[in-house]
Amino acid sequence: MIEVVSNLCTEFTNPVIRAYGLHALVDSGAQLTIIDIGEDAIRETFHGVLLDSNCKPNGIGGTGTGKLYRFEHFQFGDGANKLEFDNVLIVVASIPIKGIDMLIGSSMYTGGGSYTVDTAENTITFHIPETNYNAKKLWIRNTIGQWKMIDYQEGKWVFL
Repeated sequence: MIEVVSNLCTEFTNPVIRAYGLHALVDSGAQLTIIDIGEDAIRETFHGVLLDSNCKPNGIGGTGTGKLYRFEHFQFGDGANKLEFDNVLIVVASIPIKGIDMLIGSSMYTGGGSYTVDTAENTITFHIPETNYNAKKLWIRNTIGQWKMIDYQEGKWVFL
């Protein structure tokens, strides 16, 4: 089991951490990670590649629309204590939650993973089975609500 501990931002009552200098809400209701920054930053900082300009993810107050990008590299956590993902799907969309710039979606820690919050220590610990943590794999929910793993192989995402 891989365990990654991050400090919580104490000014929020929900589990919020810092990632890339942004406030990131760990959102078990969001399937994909959603980020609310400019598309120039997406391309320059993350080397994002636009895959779908009309994506409809869940987790933005229920439903919303955004642009689906493939990020070359994405991480959260600090130093040796971080989760890193390559070729991960991220939605660029407006987040209507005051002070929140990013929603860390459940696809980052599902597939047997979980997280726990320690309010006394102001930390959140992500628990991810080593067999499921692969930088090129991602859990997504299909149209009937089942979780499926997809893998980035030879330049495209395929269901496993």
